[in-house]
Amino acid sequence: MAAPSKPSVVAAFQRLQAGDALGAIELARALSASEPGNARARLVEGIALRGLAQLEAARVALEAAAALDPRDYAAAYELGLLHDQGGDANAALAHFDRAAQLRANFPPAIYAAATHRVRRKEWDVALRGFDAVVALDARNADAHAGRGTALLGQGRRDESEAAFQQARALDPGHVETLKALGRFQVSRGDFPEAARLYHAAAARAGDDSVLPLYIAQCELLTGRWDAGWAAYRGREGRARPYRPLPATGTEGKRVVLIGEQGLGDVLFFLRFAPALRAARLDFAGDPRLHSLLARTGHFTQFAAEVQGLDAGADLEIPVGDLPDFTHASVPTPPTLRAEPDAARVHAWKARLEKLGPRPWTGVAWRAGLPASVLAHGLYKNAPMEELFAALRPGGGTMMAIQRKPEAGEIERAGAALGAKVHDLSAMNDDLEEALALLAALDRHVAVSNTNIHLAALAGRTAQVLVPFPPEWRWMHAGPSPWYPGFDVLRQGVDGSWREALAALAKPQEAGRQ
Repeated sequence: MAAPSKPSVVAAFQRLQAGDALGAIELARALSASEPGNARARLVEGIALRGLAQLEAARVALEAAAALDPRDYAAAYELGLLHDQGGDANAALAHFDRAAQLRANFPPAIYAAATHRVRRKEWDVALRGFDAVVALDARNADAHAGRGTALLGQGRRDESEAAFQQARALDPGHVETLKALGRFQVSRGDFPEAARLYHAAAARAGDDSVLPLYIAQCELLTGRWDAGWAAYRGREGRARPYRPLPATGTEGKRVVLIGEQGLGDVLFFLRFAPALRAARLDFAGDPRLHSLLARTGHFTQFAAEVQGLDAGADLEIPVGDLPDFTHASVPTPPTLRAEPDAARVHAWKARLEKLGPRPWTGVAWRAGLPASVLAHGLYKNAPMEELFAALRPGGGTMMAIQRKPEAGEIERAGAALGAKVHDLSAMNDDLEEALALLAALDRHVAVSNTNIHLAALAGRTAQVLVPFPPEWRWMHAGPSPWYPGFDVLRQGVDGSWREALAALAKPQEAGRQ
């Protein structure tokens, strides 16, 4: 009778390559038990565990492999992938750099490090990395696309486009190249072409969680509502099951609307609710919105969660899906209306009278979260000191209504204005107070944020500073059909705010509330 074969690293790797992660782990651990100093056994164990998303166990195994063989580039590289998967970008980059040092001509590590430096906007270092990969492998489409991104970051647009086109020539169906080319077209303001490229990428990567939002952004910016809302329904994070639409539609039914997005977005999407023609509408979402929504006259019951509402609803709809249900009847319906509390408005006017003469202007210059904090977050930022300098000619009394201003910002704003800027940022903690203050102001200047949606709810308007590329609800040019009467002041494709700030310096032409 033949003796059982001895576990080997080769056999463990073969199991791993065949998709049998558990079998690979079993063989690797058996080998480690008989040969405690076998670094490769710990390596294959760590790779298999990482593939199973058992990140802590994978880290232990891979660190053991690196300790047993400190010169092993593969262990360093796999630790980089592990930390990348776990969201620790700094540790990932350190390990990718280490792998590249241990093996000078190892394209995967060089490429991974360069990609991380793109995320840090370290364009020069990233470009050197991608160039190194291309020198080692001239047909590497990923590296050419990476070059395009780094060159674009440096402002070398023509070279960037050539690099993207080279990547596409090497692999016409390469998803990441199509996405990169799409982002390039967005940077030029060619949103229809960007949408075409994103659609092509989505056709080849149906499980990509980012592409639906990219497509929706481009389609909605240009008023292609059908295509835009269909894509938006596939947005990342939507995964909430709900019963299918009844055959008779929503008319006469009891419908629960689920506020699954941020405060401002919920207010925006609820404009589509009346078109459901439901017999009863209930709202499950952030309690801070309940009193405001109650005054719109459209809702019967409120709760933080669906479970807090009366049972028996015919349908539950995330608010972000409302356009897909209803937009055909009224493509761009008006926002809901809710009158501010009169006593609060009176109190704010009395307070503002004490702060200074009219016009009373409220200003906010930043909203959202940068990509470094929230991937694909909508981050809007206008140059604060230039903004307040542009507001000087308007006179009156200036209020900062910026949510969570950073230390020293209010003082710098005042220096740029040449006058005191009053800090009213605390109003953001209470939506009823915010609504009342916005109703009391003579002028409202801000990037798109929750207060812009509140202003519309109160029947007021604002001057909206729209960074490039614009958020879809502000369209690619001209006024926004979603916010009639709002003055849309756009950053140029070249990044300049000059024209927008010049318009602010002429408030008599800018559209008063």
